[in-house]
Amino acid sequence: MERRDNVMRQQRDKKRYALMMVMMILINLLSSCSTKGTPSDPKGEDLPSPGISSISLQEDPSYEAFFQEDAFSQISKYILEVYHPDRALYNYLFEAAMNMTDSVDISKFNLSNRVIMDTVESLYGQAGFQLYHLTLAKWSKDYKTISFDYNDKGQQVRENQLKFYAHMNHLLHNVAPSQYNEYQKFFALYDYIAKNSRYSDDMSDVSTYNPYSLLVKGMAICGGYAQLADYALNYVGIPSQYISNEAHAWNIVTLNGSRYHADFTWGAGYANNESFLRTALMDDKERMAGLERAGFGEFKIIEGYPRANPSIPKPITDSRYGWLKDIGSNYAIDIENNWIYYSDDKGIQRISFDGSQATTVINTPSYYLAVYNGSLYYVGEKPNELYQLTPGQQPILIDASTEIYEMFLLEGNLTYGNRMGGGFKRINLNEYDNSSFDMENSKRMRAASIPGHKTFSIVLEFPQAMETKALPRELIGLLSTEGEIIPLSMFWSEDGKTLTLRTQKLLMNEEQITLLIKPGLAATNGTKTADSYSYEINLQ
Repeated sequence: MERRDNVMRQQRDKKRYALMMVMMILINLLSSCSTKGTPSDPKGEDLPSPGISSISLQEDPSYEAFFQEDAFSQISKYILEVYHPDRALYNYLFEAAMNMTDSVDISKFNLSNRVIMDTVESLYGQAGFQLYHLTLAKWSKDYKTISFDYNDKGQQVRENQLKFYAHMNHLLHNVAPSQYNEYQKFFALYDYIAKNSRYSDDMSDVSTYNPYSLLVKGMAICGGYAQLADYALNYVGIPSQYISNEAHAWNIVTLNGSRYHADFTWGAGYANNESFLRTALMDDKERMAGLERAGFGEFKIIEGYPRANPSIPKPITDSRYGWLKDIGSNYAIDIENNWIYYSDDKGIQRISFDGSQATTVINTPSYYLAVYNGSLYYVGEKPNELYQLTPGQQPILIDASTEIYEMFLLEGNLTYGNRMGGGFKRINLNEYDNSSFDMENSKRMRAASIPGHKTFSIVLEFPQAMETKALPRELIGLLSTEGEIIPLSMFWSEDGKTLTLRTQKLLMNEEQITLLIKPGLAATNGTKTADSYSYEINLQ
């Protein structure tokens, strides 16, 4: 009996030991697979959590600085062709006009009367940019004195100039940043200008003739559109020519080695409030058809401004963008992913910037399209159905409670509804939520300062390669002075060690912005950042 009990006890002990071994193995497996665990390197040692090596602010080249160095170098080539101004006299007069000097003595310049007159006249070519306040420049009978008249005085001139610099810098560096390819830059500029301005047909108001009016006042005649587009396109690396006839002005642009007519004025709606893509990239046939419909067909087309021996543009026969003429005002552009969405009687179509890829994404008519962070928002067949469509997924109904007859997107906020009844609703589409950010325990980086009318990029440096397949929008947020989230463009470097941030919002009216970074930025080796960071930028 005692022997049998011993045998049974030994068997129970063996079972307990085996069970304990199985449990230990399972515990080890679970701990090694746990998301809370620390990844190990090939040697079995724990890898350290990555951090951010540095956060810095990098100031963009200032639009204002170009003219401080040598105003003559910024004169339009068409002004040079028409007037042939003297460099030294031009810079002298430009500085005087910038300082709102009433008159200057030019007797020290040994120039002919003709050169003096032409140099003075050439100042008006810049009146649409830096010298918006200049209304009249005239020479004395003996050609020894130049006097000026201005439409603004004193501090008001400086305030308006700073507004103009802020808008221009934002357009050149944030709307069309260097990280974009040429298609992205072109469509970004075209879409931004079209949707942030309206055409003016008041030819008696000389303030609407120029880029200053277009950027600061949001309105201009065709010459202002064509001048601004010409300057901005050439600045960001897209060859552009200013084109005109007696009735209208537009541009010829070069994309991927081919030339096209681009009409930014008609893109903004041409005397109505609806923007269009159909005039973005046209061949000669489509350009002439549009001019003829507008009653402008009989005028001679030239490059630049009217002059004695005008240049005639070379023929443009590339019609690969003919499909644009079928796109009405119901479109949305996904700049980041190189897509154009538009609605027709078949549903919602999606096509790549170069026209090489096209597909139907929704088979039913839809309205009021908007794109934000890669997702499409639209109103379905019923006016009370608001949907979100993320590529590769099924549409999601996000609101069916109100009739929608207007919808617009501004700074990451989707506003929709009916002004005649029911009012409007607003959805914040920004993925970052700052309510859970622990400011007190964050690593506070050294604050930076920059004038409010200038633009910049925020550069995050990492000691190792980070995961770049997705942009960390839910972990990185930029807050305005009032605590509102400012939409950001994000760009990873090729090696994954640098993340560059740019604001999508004009910051002219902000005093201070704050960058907040949550833990969880992933490295390619599987580790994630464990710290939170904060970085203040003072806009002086």
